[in-house]
Amino acid sequence: MSRQLWMLCALLLLGCADGARPAPGRRVLVLGLDGLDHALVQQMMARGDLPQMQRLARQGGFAPLQTTTPPQSPTAWSSFITGAHPGHHGIFDFIQRDPATLTPYLSTSRVEQGRALTIGALRIPLGGGEATLLRQGRPFWSQMDRHGVRATLIRVPAHFPPRDDGRAQVLTDMGTPDLLGTYGTFTLLTSDWELARRPLSGGRAVRLERRGDRYHAVIEGPPHPFSACQAPLTCPVQVEVDPDGKGALIQVGNHRLILAPGEWSEFVPVEFPLLASLDQLRGIVRLYLKSLPPTGEVTIYVSPLNIDPVDPALPISSPPGFAAELAQRVGRFYTQGMPEDTKALASGVLSANEFLQQAQLVLDQRRRMLTDALARFDGGLLFFYFGSSDQVAHMFFNGPRREALEQVYRQLDREVGRAVRRLSPGDLLLVISDHGFGPADTLFDLNRWLAQQRYLVARDPPLSDQTLGQIDWQQTQAYGLGLNGLYVNLRGREQQGQVPPTRREDLLARIERGLLEVRHPETGAQVVTQVSRPDRLYPGPALDRAPDLIVGYGRGFKVSDLSATGAMGTELFVDNRGAWSADHCGDPRLVPGVLLSNHRLRAGPYQLVDLAPTVLRHLGLPATGFVGRSVLETAHEAGKPPLESGPSAQGK
Repeated sequence: MSRQLWMLCALLLLGCADGARPAPGRRVLVLGLDGLDHALVQQMMARGDLPQMQRLARQGGFAPLQTTTPPQSPTAWSSFITGAHPGHHGIFDFIQRDPATLTPYLSTSRVEQGRALTIGALRIPLGGGEATLLRQGRPFWSQMDRHGVRATLIRVPAHFPPRDDGRAQVLTDMGTPDLLGTYGTFTLLTSDWELARRPLSGGRAVRLERRGDRYHAVIEGPPHPFSACQAPLTCPVQVEVDPDGKGALIQVGNHRLILAPGEWSEFVPVEFPLLASLDQLRGIVRLYLKSLPPTGEVTIYVSPLNIDPVDPALPISSPPGFAAELAQRVGRFYTQGMPEDTKALASGVLSANEFLQQAQLVLDQRRRMLTDALARFDGGLLFFYFGSSDQVAHMFFNGPRREALEQVYRQLDREVGRAVRRLSPGDLLLVISDHGFGPADTLFDLNRWLAQQRYLVARDPPLSDQTLGQIDWQQTQAYGLGLNGLYVNLRGREQQGQVPPTRREDLLARIERGLLEVRHPETGAQVVTQVSRPDRLYPGPALDRAPDLIVGYGRGFKVSDLSATGAMGTELFVDNRGAWSADHCGDPRLVPGVLLSNHRLRAGPYQLVDLAPTVLRHLGLPATGFVGRSVLETAHEAGKPPLESGPSAQGK
């Protein structure tokens, strides 16, 4: 036998043994519903409020899906994408830090300006800027690409900019910045002088100046690439008010629209000329006309400057033209990750009703995109992500507006039903969430606790102009940073490390014991219910990014905003009176996600890392190199057929 023929036979045998040949005609649809809470789904199913999910649970499978430690969305979705634990993909928090400089950074991606030559006030770019995905590990669909199996993934969280996607069609979501490079900075245009002077968390107020019968302002964009002082690009806005207060003619650059009070606009292009009007940077915004004279001042909410999918200034899709193709079919869409503007609600710029209107606009748009995707789904994998269930839950999981969140769940249930009707027998449907939810009634200042226990010493006076500027590094042994992270000020690792490596283990053990003993002074509730060691939980090549301890907070508690940013307040416990009233960044055992399938599930438990091998196995592809295993029953385990799909199931 020739060498070539022998190798061909060997490959065929290996392929048959491992299921490497794609199953003809098989399809897998994965609906990612961020933050869908297992307990709430159970409650609503019991009331008959989620009939489509209930049907999946009855005829296929329904179970809690273990989230990651910590139970944060970028960590969890990175584990889904790679089929690997955080020790391999390196995402342990929304916020991580460079130990050499003690500089915090957003964990999943980095956007940098290119090199430039400065001559006086002129800045001459010498090279383009760069966006970098900081997550390690390859997406599981890269294995599909090697076998020629199609994959379409619309709104993938924690995957900006897209990388290693091969021929897959990919559109990013969570982690995709706005045009300013932030996770969403809104603008409030107002003729109210006092309001225009007010600092806004998560946004900025701009005064509308009256000149004759019109009001004028500018929308500020990113820094001008040719300005040495980094002056912002600007786009003029002009507002002409109807004398009766029934509406306003608004001109944004060269684009004109008419809005009535309480009305939202469609997407409006915002152009920023770059050099002698020969080129321009373009974003898109949605406007909401809040009020007009004579009942109030002229006040207009302007959404964050989204990257225009028609002409993206940053890479948001793979291949690069995929975003524009989608926009051509379904219209312009939000490209910023997590576009529901919780910051505008928290700052009082949008009321609860106005926020819910904006969130509904996002959800309606996603539903149109899913309809388009299902119509084109003819093979391989389709992944589609909804984020509204998470963002609305942060605002309304507790309290009198819980119905608003349940309404989102009911709408998503209808989308599940529409998806089922588009599938055929043998197709696999997985409905998954990355974590659940819980109340966040009390904020715990981790850094204040470390200071009280003399593990951290505050600088007096603080260096207020520096991040982590409250900490006296020469006397500090440990500090908190991020939503669950605690770090040792380790000698040889941190910039001003003080703790010898030989003392690290003893220090961590003492801190862990102390945290588990903390009780709320009034209720006696345990504040920290789990403390984890990443090096023991998730060994891997990316552990250098991990905190030394992952702190899991008990139900009703979350870390304070100050402590999450490396600062600290004056009180150990603070009642949470903010709009962000619910969370999931605590003990992962308390906030499991959801797993629903139209095929029978094997015996649990189930983890996010199980989903990549599940998809690959169902498509008849090899699933080697993954730490998880398929969640589906094998052929000899199956006790009853999968859920009926297709048109015949519509009336059941």
